[in-house]
Amino acid sequence: MAENRENQYSGQLSQGTGSREENKGGDSRPAVSGCLEQDSVWLNQKLATDRNFDVVTRTIEVGGREAALYFIDGFCKDDLLQKLLQYFMDMKPEDMPQDASQLLKKGLPYIEVDQEKEWEKITSSVLSGIFVLLVEGYREAVLIDARSYPSRGVEEPEKDKVLRGSKDGFVETVVFNTALIRRRIRDTDLRMEMMSAGKSSKTDIVLCYMDSRVDQGFLEEIKQKIRNIRVDSLTMNQESLAECLVPGRWWNPFPKFKYTERPDTAAAQVLEGNVILLVDNSPSAMILPTTIFDVVEEADDYYFPPLTGTYLRLSRLLINLVALIVLSLPCVFGYNIWSAIQPLGEGSTILDLEDFIVSNMMLPVGSLVYLLFCVTRYGWGFDHYLKEANTGEGVRMPGGVRFYVTFILPVLLFFLTVKGWIR
Repeated sequence: MAENRENQYSGQLSQGTGSREENKGGDSRPAVSGCLEQDSVWLNQKLATDRNFDVVTRTIEVGGREAALYFIDGFCKDDLLQKLLQYFMDMKPEDMPQDASQLLKKGLPYIEVDQEKEWEKITSSVLSGIFVLLVEGYREAVLIDARSYPSRGVEEPEKDKVLRGSKDGFVETVVFNTALIRRRIRDTDLRMEMMSAGKSSKTDIVLCYMDSRVDQGFLEEIKQKIRNIRVDSLTMNQESLAECLVPGRWWNPFPKFKYTERPDTAAAQVLEGNVILLVDNSPSAMILPTTIFDVVEEADDYYFPPLTGTYLRLSRLLINLVALIVLSLPCVFGYNIWSAIQPLGEGSTILDLEDFIVSNMMLPVGSLVYLLFCVTRYGWGFDHYLKEANTGEGVRMPGGVRFYVTFILPVLLFFLTVKGWIR
């Protein structure tokens, strides 16, 4: 049987040997040779299987041929791998296809499969969690996508809650995030393009957009910027990507991107013609392009009638704009036009008055009002406050402090407030 196998693959192995001789002296091998022994030795060295405990390799016999399996422990579905191993081991020699392409068509009962001959893509696939099968005589590796990344549930994000609408949110697994958008946009015009960045991390980046609604020039500009990223890794996920896409501009204080952890908000932005960037290992989506109107937008705006939502957005924008202008006037005119104003006596300035209002009035009076609201029966009540404070894990607030926070602490805050006013 060994002689027949050697004669059967002699032509393929001679071609593979020639390929290896051309690359003699180099560390990389361009393609799978078909000689399982030499290919396994090279891949074992590349993946350092003797030192990486989570890189699992196993040698089996598939249809009378030697084969080797490679996968990352913790990334693959154990029950599915067990079924595939049982299927491969039960395969008879007469049923064994002659190449990887025929194996995918006739001998592999699984949906997400592919074949690859370049070692760089094979090693990247193994490290990303894909199940890799090398078979004696096959000049292409079989890739089986049976990944199952550790992930949390798609619960509503803590910082992006809404009164109405769905209660799900993005997670750290990019495939789950794309599925949440696909669930809301069932249109053939929706595009999900996969790219990567980072020499070591090879972080997956997904561009989500509607092909007929997006600005094609802007889309191509974003793609080109991602292709031109030359960094070792995206350590901070989307923040690192944002720094690479748009360098810092000191003269523009406004946000360059809008982030959301809600799939309904992301889907709405896609339908408006924007581009959504999803980065693996990040539960947030980047929205491009972004205007000042998008920054002041809330998720609840989508669940109101158009007129109501537009009114809330414009009023929110105007209030922020007026507050920004009015509160910055003392800093702008305090030492020039308004320098003659001495509200707190000789030698004082308008900024001293602003500091007095914030530090001596708003902070202590606000603390006193909040404290009285928490401990008196006219407000929240101490029992309800104590129950809320002790919800969850961590240090618990003892009930014995009731007398102190109800009678002593308000007197101290009142004394500090009056003392600040007298000074």
